[in-house]
Amino acid sequence: MSIVKCPKCGREVSDSAEACTNCGYGIKEHFEEIKCKQDEERHAILEKAKEEERLKRIKEKQKESEATIAKLQANIKEGKKIAIPLLIWSVFWTIILAVSILYDFNGLIIVFSAICGIIGWFIFCLNWASTNDLVKDVELAQKNSDEYESEKIRRAETAYKAAQINEARRKEEESLKHPKCPLCGSTNTQVISTLNRAVSIGAVGLASSKIGKQYECKKCRHKW
Repeated sequence: MSIVKCPKCGREVSDSAEACTNCGYGIKEHFEEIKCKQDEERHAILEKAKEEERLKRIKEKQKESEATIAKLQANIKEGKKIAIPLLIWSVFWTIILAVSILYDFNGLIIVFSAICGIIGWFIFCLNWASTNDLVKDVELAQKNSDEYESEKIRRAETAYKAAQINEARRKEEESLKHPKCPLCGSTNTQVISTLNRAVSIGAVGLASSKIGKQYECKKCRHKW
């Protein structure tokens, strides 16, 4: 509570008083209106700041989207540029292969032209597929940048999951190649190859410790 002057008569009154004791002016209502206007002004300023921030984010997102599209279009252009010499290379060696077979040329020429043609067509197809994917990405980015970003995240997650699966398979295969020794628990083991087993049997005969055994521990030399 504080002392204020009445806006009408100028007499000092409490700001919480309902009305001025001198002229009857509504003091409380007056200052509530002022406070309400101040709150509205603050709210308008905050809303304006939020709108400016939103527009700023939209502009930044548009710039990022334009940069992404420009990069994709540059990659498409590069892919199309590479496609022409690849196509010429592939067609050239395909013609050479056909002529070599038709006129029964040297076998080395046939093999060489076939290899060059296969490599050329393989790289051309990979480049063509990659370029088509880039074209689809550009169309999606131009249509909906959020959807394009979601698609990028989905692809990254798919690639990550595939990498995890491959790593798990690699570790499983590695564990099969190097199982734990049942005697000392070491994983420093190896598979006893057929050649190794044959050499051992040839050297010591039936006394060979590798007969009927599949693995050997390099640490304790145990075989099982």
